[in-house]
Amino acid sequence: MNSFGNVFRPLSWLIAVSLAAVVAGCGGGGGDAAPAAPAATPAPIGNIAGVWTITETGITSPAPECMPPGNALATYPVTITQTGNALTVSGERTNTATPTTFQGTIKGDAASWSGSFPERGGITTINSLTSTVASDCNGFSGTSNWSYVGDAPSTFTCTGTTQFTGTRNTASGCTGAQSPS
Repeated sequence: MNSFGNVFRPLSWLIAVSLAAVVAGCGGGGGDAAPAAPAATPAPIGNIAGVWTITETGITSPAPECMPPGNALATYPVTITQTGNALTVSGERTNTATPTTFQGTIKGDAASWSGSFPERGGITTINSLTSTVASDCNGFSGTSNWSYVGDAPSTFTCTGTTQFTGTRNTASGCTGAQSPS
């Protein structure tokens, strides 16, 4: 072998051994690893069941017809029942005599629900509602995003956002944390 080959033979072996070590250390791509478990649902801050008074504090909408004074701010009672993280919110607005029930959840201090109800000759759908429950569980505040479709005398549609507060009618504190269901 010539002297040029003698110089590069150890270098070739060093590269081959280094490459083999790198390949051996690279694992097979996760075939043996178990998938990560989903994150646990946070336990509710406490039991927020009871009768609450909701007070709308602001309404915004791109359609002037869907803002005050035509769509007046309202105050109305709701009843919240809670089983673990599941909420049922029922009540009626002052401008409709039809009781409404919404389904939702509470995760930590974040309560949310959604649903639809008849109102002023049409249907209002709460697409999303999020609220933050106070640390004593006797109040909350939040925002709902909604859409309205009226069907009389002609079809009319608008969307908007309502800010609100909620106050528990009989302050009872958090009455013990609920376990997630």
